[in-house]
Amino acid sequence: MVKGGDKRGVEDGHPAIPPTGASPGRTGAVSFDWRSALLAMPAIALLLGGGLLGSDILSASILAGSAFSVGFTASREVAGRRWAMPVLTTVAMTLAAFSGTLAGRQPIPELVLVSLAGGATGALATRNMTYWWIGLQATIALVVAAHFAGDTAAAMHRAVLVGAGGAVQGALLLAAMRLFGAPALVAPAPATPAPWRDTGLHGLRAAVCVGGALAAAHAFGLSHAYWAPTTALIVLKPGLRDTGWRGLERLAGTTAGLVLATGFALMFAGQPWLLAATVVLAAGAAFGLQRARYAVLTSAITVTALMLTVLAGAPVLSTDVDRLAATLLGGAVALLGAGLAPRRLPWRRSADDRA
Repeated sequence: MVKGGDKRGVEDGHPAIPPTGASPGRTGAVSFDWRSALLAMPAIALLLGGGLLGSDILSASILAGSAFSVGFTASREVAGRRWAMPVLTTVAMTLAAFSGTLAGRQPIPELVLVSLAGGATGALATRNMTYWWIGLQATIALVVAAHFAGDTAAAMHRAVLVGAGGAVQGALLLAAMRLFGAPALVAPAPATPAPWRDTGLHGLRAAVCVGGALAAAHAFGLSHAYWAPTTALIVLKPGLRDTGWRGLERLAGTTAGLVLATGFALMFAGQPWLLAATVVLAAGAAFGLQRARYAVLTSAITVTALMLTVLAGAPVLSTDVDRLAATLLGGAVALLGAGLAPRRLPWRRSADDRA
């Protein structure tokens, strides 16, 4: 497993991942939200451009990765407050990046912390999807930071970069929304929380799946092991059928995104400004496709994440193979976990989960 010595890693979004953990599409058609895209792209362009001019593209990639995750908050709110979503997401990701960097130095603390975070996020999915989304971004930041482990100074450095990237994105988003208006919300429809027994059951299932995916990725020697637990957490649903469809869409979107990212990376090799422009455009596509099918959204997130890693110096083909293998592994673990006491929980399925 590659740890803190590999300086090529960047935030996966999620996130996003991604923002691999962005909101699943709500319709079968490909609808594009231009306002969300145009409001969230400038921060990523600013951060990457500054990194290229200052010859510190690695730090700029981490900044932009954080901004990418926070960019999805333009179409979300907490208790009717738009400003609360970027603020809470940035704070959660910053704390997760700090603790993850420290925990990643030893395998047992890393496994325990990642499992606890995954379990808590899974439990939130049965209570409040807004807070689940924030928890998902924090868990992704935690897992990525643990992969690039370091001492207290390294943890502080990563936390500052994650916090700064989120703060820049949040500030620009709020200013732009004040001037040009806010995008339509893509937050899930209100739903009655599940019984506490079901909350505990799904939280436990998520903890086991996320921890198991991380352990399996390390056992198989994947150099980007953090993609497996994040995939498991995003794909896992209480019902076996829901998890299966979610996994298939994520696999399809990831595969398509890998093919596109590989083509762009080979086409623009040695041209960092064109690579950065591709990241900005791919991020804009992801922001605008939040209402599209989950597979379509996943492909845009995958292109953004992979192009960020390539821009930071990671080899193209090995990163592609790693991501696909980790996606398959994480999806398989989630499917296995959903088969343990599977049930469709008795609250109304939110619009975010409709195929």
